[in-house]
Order: sequence, then structure tokens, then C-alpha cells
Amino acid sequence: MRSFSTRSKVCLAAATAALCLSGSWLGAQITVKGSQTADVEKITKDGNNLFRVLSQTFDRVALTGERYWYSLLPASGTGSTAQKARLLRYRESISIRPKSLSKLPQLSSPKRRADFSLTLLEPGEIGAQMSPTEKSLRKAAFRDRSGFLHYQRDFRIQDVEQASKNYRVVPMGAWLHRRATGGPRVARIFDLFPKGEHAKSSGASIFRLVVDLEHQIVLDWIRFSIEGRLISALSYDEFSLGTNVSFDPATKWWKPWIDVEPYENTTEASRKVGFTIAEPGSLPQGFHRLEIRSAKEPILGTLYSVLIYTDGVRNFFLLQHRNKISSLSTSNGGTSSELVTVKRFRMGPVTQYDAEYKGMTYLLLGHEERGDGVPTLLQSLVR
Repeated sequence: MRSFSTRSKVCLAAATAALCLSGSWLGAQITVKGSQTADVEKITKDGNNLFRVLSQTFDRVALTGERYWYSLLPASGTGSTAQKARLLRYRESISIRPKSLSKLPQLSSPKRRADFSLTLLEPGEIGAQMSPTEKSLRKAAFRDRSGFLHYQRDFRIQDVEQASKNYRVVPMGAWLHRRATGGPRVARIFDLFPKGEHAKSSGASIFRLVVDLEHQIVLDWIRFSIEGRLISALSYDEFSLGTNVSFDPATKWWKPWIDVEPYENTTEASRKVGFTIAEPGSLPQGFHRLEIRSAKEPILGTLYSVLIYTDGVRNFFLLQHRNKISSLSTSNGGTSSELVTVKRFRMGPVTQYDAEYKGMTYLLLGHEERGDGVPTLLQSLVR
């Protein structure tokens, strides 16, 4: 079993204290009355069923509030291209409310469907001033991808079996969250450590979760590197929780107006999009393909293939589409090495990579890997 240094443990404790100032530790004996989610399995104290329960409760609870996202951009480059480390802080509001029943007179499910909004109120930077141009760009990118950010950036369990293979759950006791409307809420703390070979994979991470005891959903959470350095964190400034809801399927895509279809295999999906979908030659340790989709952008009619990969907790989306105008060939009857430009854009803990190669555009979107190089999932497609 991989061991973690004293320094890593100190970093975990220090970061929790710095980013979760809205709570306090409690003893082991805690009780909660009047739960509104009695139909949901309760998380045991040892966390043995944590992944299964969290996979069932995500997006099922009405939630309104304001919160802060912290994202550490590490120092990169050398010489004239060197960039210092930056700690970004986004203040955002989230609202998941049941829709008016009068608008939905015939419901096939007893759960009420939800109105959803996720708004970036103020992008900023700790210890420095973010330029007005960068603020404007980040707000625009956030607005276009709000559904994706909720479903793929906020903590959720995509694959229970894969999460259990790759992560070890360590219970850390109880926590009293003091920022809830109506008074403090009791929560439990769980740490997730990558297991075995997965701990050596690119981007391997440790997670600290603050889980509301009544509704069984993750509130605050922090992501660390394997060495215990902060990567990103979410901390609620104020919030309220309510009754169970369910989402319209379109909300689960980062641009809800895009038409999305699932497929059983890449052959079927390739026929839909009109090109042979390329799959990565290798995957990061512990990842597997979770879903295959196609997506159609309605204005230009562009068809994308979408492959989703997960280790149970961290996720990557790989989108491909055929370019309208093929890129010029650098070959002139012989062989040559073509330089492929890969663009990178970070938005909180989510990073987007764009590359054009041999008439195709590849877009990789997901949780950051280590270092400044091209992620493993993209490398084998553009060489």
C-alpha cells in the first residue's frame, strides 16, 4: 500500500482549515432528525457504501446558495514564457429548484423536475488583480458551459465499480457546517486516496469531502495532488437544501440546446457523425470508457463524436469533428514531421485542450493531468 508523508497530511489539514472556515469538528456521536430523504440509503460511518450512495443522490436535492471555487494554476514555462503560480477564486451562485407543478400537469414520476442555474458572479485572483478582459472571457466561457460544470466539475461518482477499484475511503469524523440557512448542519468528512497503481497515474489526486448527513450529498470538497498540494476546492458561503428533485435530460449537457444521442459502440456512432471515430491508443492508469455519444450543434449543423472516460471520480470528454476546410498538408511527396499546435484553457479544475490534425478537430475537456504537456488521451491522436 502506498504511504503518504507527514508533509502530505499536514497539507491536507492546513488546506481544510484555510478553505472550510465555516465549520467545526464534532464528536463521533451524532444524530439527525426529520430527514427528507428517507428513501435514500444512508452512508455508513466507515464509508464502505460512500460511492454507491453518492452516485444515487447527486442532483436529487433542491439547493440554492453562493459558493467559492478555488483553483491553483501552477507555475509553468521557463525564461520568457515563464508564468508564476496563480490562485484563482470564483464566486458563483447555484439554484436547483422544483418547477411549478402547474407547468407540468402530467408527471410520470413523483419527483418534481428542476429549474437549474449556475452563474459566475465574480472571477478573481488571490493576491493579484485579474484584468477586465480575462474576467469577461471567463464569465462567457462559464455561461456557455454551466450544465457541464455542474455535472462534470462538481463532485459526483460516475462509476461506482471503477471508483471502488481506484480509491480507498478513509472516514475522518464529523463536521458542523455553519453556513446553512436555518442553522448549522451536521456533515461527515471522508478522504479518498488513490489505490495501488492508480496512485502513480498522471493527475492522481486525493479528495477531502464534506458530506451532508441528512441529504447524503457532497457540499464542500478539496482536491490535492498526490504529494498533498492544493489543486482546487469548493466552499459554500451560504446555502439551503430542500426536497428531492430530478433534472430534465438536456440540462446534463454543457450547452442544453445541443442535440445529444447515446450509442452502444463506436461503429454505430461513426455512421451517425459521418467519420471514423478515433480512440486513444492508451489511457491513463485506472481509466476506462464510460459512454459514447454524438452531439449536433444546431446553428452550423456540426456533428461531434463524444467519448467519455472516467476513473470513477475524475472524468475526461474527448470530442471529435471533421473540419469544414481541411488543413494544408506539409508533405510534398516525401515525409515530414508536422507540428501540431495544442491550445489549452483552464476554468477552475477543468481544462480544455484543442488541436487540429489531418482535417479533424480534437477537443479534450476534463480534470487536469500533471505537468504542462499534452494529456495522454490526446497524444496518440495527433502524432
